[in-house]
Amino acid sequence: MRILLKTASFISIISLFLFSNIAIVQARSILLPQPTANDTILVGKGVKANNKFGYSVKLSRNRLIAGSPYYTDSAIGMQYAGAAHIYELIGNSWIQTAVLTASDAEAGDQLGTAVAISGDNAIAGAYLEDHNRVANNGAAYVFKQTDGFWSETAKLIAPDNNDDLFGLAVAISDNFAIVGQPGLGNGGSISCNGLAQQYGAVYVYEISKDSTAVPLQQKIVAPDAQACDYFGISVAISGETLAIGATQQGMFGATGTGKIYIYKLNSHTGQWELSRIIVPGNAIIGDNFGNDLALDNNTLVAGAWMKDNKNGSVYTFQNFSDPTAISDNDWRQTSFVSGETAARLGSGVDILGDKVIAGADKINSSGVSNGGYALILNKNYDNTWSISQKVTPILPEKSSWYAWAVAIDNNGFLVGAPNKTTPAGGSSGGVYVYSFPNQQIF
Repeated sequence: MRILLKTASFISIISLFLFSNIAIVQARSILLPQPTANDTILVGKGVKANNKFGYSVKLSRNRLIAGSPYYTDSAIGMQYAGAAHIYELIGNSWIQTAVLTASDAEAGDQLGTAVAISGDNAIAGAYLEDHNRVANNGAAYVFKQTDGFWSETAKLIAPDNNDDLFGLAVAISDNFAIVGQPGLGNGGSISCNGLAQQYGAVYVYEISKDSTAVPLQQKIVAPDAQACDYFGISVAISGETLAIGATQQGMFGATGTGKIYIYKLNSHTGQWELSRIIVPGNAIIGDNFGNDLALDNNTLVAGAWMKDNKNGSVYTFQNFSDPTAISDNDWRQTSFVSGETAARLGSGVDILGDKVIAGADKINSSGVSNGGYALILNKNYDNTWSISQKVTPILPEKSSWYAWAVAIDNNGFLVGAPNKTTPAGGSSGGVYVYSFPNQQIF
């Protein structure tokens, strides 16, 4: 892989290409047992036709959050204002306990396009929210659970946005809320899909100990920013490490290869500092590397859903640095998994510990066009990853977008199918719930 390394005074290019311990895996013709015998599908309360429940999903211990960006609350009559649904694991069942909506919801905001949850804190992006008399500025809303009740604690907006997609990507931890703004421009004349420049930015907010205040800590822009980079189209945080995707960035002018920027929190200054810029050695124009990211301690997972003519792929990287060392940027690629024909593998990714999940939302499944599948990867003793399961619905549905969004933890995993037809109506969407063998909780 090729990596841009920021030193104290310059950014240099290091060509590492492929390490000898990288596992290169093809997903074609892999037929492994299903982890469950029956489909278990969640459908959010109040969800109706075209609400696209399951467009985004995340897990945090015994809680999950699922976005339905086209949700229309009949009580307020705001079409496509959007919502995020909270479920609690009670016994062996997931029970919906809250529907999170914005206190100032308006039609078309699409809250829930992106969601994240960490313990008692949750965040939902509404990238088409309007404020300051400007359409589609975007916003993100932070929610907190106290004594079993969820309430909105902050509305986050960028100080310098204008139709800039703020909230299209979000992440949260116990201490920080992260919001991507991939459409941020600088007023230049170059246009990307009608928006000026779009080099992008990411905003880091600090969550107070009682979660009642969420002040802006830092705005981050790429050091090598170019027009149409979409920096901030994906974000992930784990501890004091932050990963940011820029799917349209390129090496040596190769637009659309994609890059991932790794930032570390400097405990002395309280600022996030660039540690590494990652581009895989086999990157080519149009890969969209970094379209989705997941980070757990020292392991990073990245999708490149347009690679190889939309077959898609998933990459894993590991930081082999000594935790006690001053320099903490020894990131190396450890695996590469390629998708089946036109599968768009990497549409969604997630990781926890020694398990990774990757979605492919466009592949034919059991003879059903665009039925989708998900892959489960297990970590090997040599730090590479291998496929342990290929998961498809028991009853695949055409164009359900199965595996558009995915999430995983130690006991099981979730697969979002936001275009699925349920008793709530066409394209109402659903979230499939799976347990790993010998696990009883999901």
